[in-house]
Amino acid sequence: MQFYEFRQLNTGGRFVYDPERGITKHVVIEAASADEANRRAREIGLDFDDEDNCCGQRWVPAEDFDGSGGYDEPIVEDGCTPARELVPDAGDDELKGAHIFVHYADGRVQPHAVSLHHLA
Repeated sequence: MQFYEFRQLNTGGRFVYDPERGITKHVVIEAASADEANRRAREIGLDFDDEDNCCGQRWVPAEDFDGSGGYDEPIVEDGCTPARELVPDAGDDELKGAHIFVHYADGRVQPHAVSLHHLA
């Protein structure tokens, strides 16, 4: 299993935030492949067709790069920062709750807020 990050672009000047479905600025999904991660992302409610002329596509589907898959741990932002180390941008004021939701293969969904220090 690997972890695939879906980073939300604030298309239309706003972020979609739905804590009941585990959607926020960063959604990380544990899956066996990018195809499985994309399917699960759609089931959660990520809309890969949501875009506008100004900002582009809100969500970009995951890809398996060179057959290597995703990451061994939840990774966010720049492709190399462990989720436990991410401190969200100060400009994300509209996101008062979790800035990251990690969706594990066993069905757990774990939120992480601004003062993120460790993944449990």
